[in-house]
Amino acid sequence: MNLELIPDEVLLNIFQYVHDFDLLRAFSNLSYRFNFLLHNQYRTYCFNFNYLSKRTFDMICQQHLTFIADRTITVTLSNSEKTPEQINLFVKYIPSFAKFSHLRSLSFDSIRSYEILTKIIDECHHLCNLTHCTFDFGRLRYLDIDTGFTLLNGYEWKAIIKQEVGELIDSYQTSFWTIEHQQFIRCFTRGTTIHLHTASSIFDYNYYRPFDPDSFKSTYRHKDLQRYYSTITHVYNQTCFDSMIPFHTRLLNIEYLNIEIPINDRFWSIVPNLNQLKFLTVSSYVGRFQEQLQALFDLALNLRCISVYQDEPLFQ
Repeated sequence: MNLELIPDEVLLNIFQYVHDFDLLRAFSNLSYRFNFLLHNQYRTYCFNFNYLSKRTFDMICQQHLTFIADRTITVTLSNSEKTPEQINLFVKYIPSFAKFSHLRSLSFDSIRSYEILTKIIDECHHLCNLTHCTFDFGRLRYLDIDTGFTLLNGYEWKAIIKQEVGELIDSYQTSFWTIEHQQFIRCFTRGTTIHLHTASSIFDYNYYRPFDPDSFKSTYRHKDLQRYYSTITHVYNQTCFDSMIPFHTRLLNIEYLNIEIPINDRFWSIVPNLNQLKFLTVSSYVGRFQEQLQALFDLALNLRCISVYQDEPLFQ
């Protein structure tokens, strides 16, 4: 079949069933028409660059990102062992954030350069729709604090950190935020990371957004923790149902799910339905657990796309 004969509206509908990275790899540079559809008419893009090969990362940043920046709503970057210097390269490829006019979520893991950090913070003033920004300094090794003759033990430092979080939340509980602008704030901590974002927005869940925060506070008038869980729409961590998610949690709005088979029994209580699920990725599939795969299909009535990565052949 000649793809050039397919109408634009049909192609755009087909594109919805392909993940963003695969879409750009498969259809970009085939012709001017395809590039125009990808860069100007396709839906919004969500880019989680974690674990992505450097070759694909370079291709996305150098050939496409500047053209689709205004359609990009999520960017996640990491300087992990598998993606070293990724954040530095991103800042090099994209020196200005001015074109990211609709970006909502921005996450950085393991920033090791003060210069890069200040550069990113300075560029954030362009992001008028940004509601979620996370910085994780995963490689902090030394911290020198001069307290004179005052000696503080670990419990006292813990109390100080909690006090700082409390004061941060208190600053958003004034009538200016809660009454005049109807803006409510969540603040939660997990390990070395403090997250602060608006309580009215829906974000994708990724590896750095914890299901079980060490502390959780909100300026929302009603009980907000389950409401926070209800905003989770994308689950990328395939083993998070083993122990990461509290048993009482209910995830009701999952649209993208990456899960490992066999499935932990906790999953079926935490996820009572998959009515919103559109994209499913199954890892470590083995044939003897086919009934679990069928159970997922039975719950996911609106499923559009499934990817299966099996340890054994699907057909023997």
